[in-house]
Amino acid sequence: MNIRNLALISCFVALVAYTPSAIADDARELVKLPVQVKEKFLTEMRGNLMKLEDIMAAIADGKFNEVANIADLKMGFGHGQMEQMAKANKSTEEMLARKKEMRRMGQRGGHGQGQGQGMGMGRFMPENFRSMGQNLHQASEDLAAKARAVGQNPSVKDYQAVVRALENVSNACTSCHQAFRVN
Repeated sequence: MNIRNLALISCFVALVAYTPSAIADDARELVKLPVQVKEKFLTEMRGNLMKLEDIMAAIADGKFNEVANIADLKMGFGHGQMEQMAKANKSTEEMLARKKEMRRMGQRGGHGQGQGQGMGMGRFMPENFRSMGQNLHQASEDLAAKARAVGQNPSVKDYQAVVRALENVSNACTSCHQAFRVN
């Protein structure tokens, strides 16, 4: 047996030997989801990473309206409904009008007030996990508001405000990933 093969086998054995220990040492709260919900949830989380990349690129290009639309329509409250509207070829204006209506209904205790008892993935999640998800959606909507407030000639302060709001979105993601693991 040559040294290369021995090294590969050693790496494989080490990986297999240490993996159960790493899993056992994972102190994050385990959230068990039905298989289909888990798949959809993890796909959504990976999608959020791509949306964050799109937001960063839009900030770098000074496209604050694009930042606002990604954060609000793709990561804010009701993003699932907005994605369905986009698939139905609804315009950004139509989606923003629907978001405005959803906010109005929410203020009256209507739509979006299911506290995890509605039709979304939240109904499968414990309250503390669902609460962190709501933090992400709220931080995304706050980012959208900051980005929409930027005028035609963005200043350094405008960029700073938007990047700080983006940091809050990232912090919401990080906090959840540090506290929970999905199985």
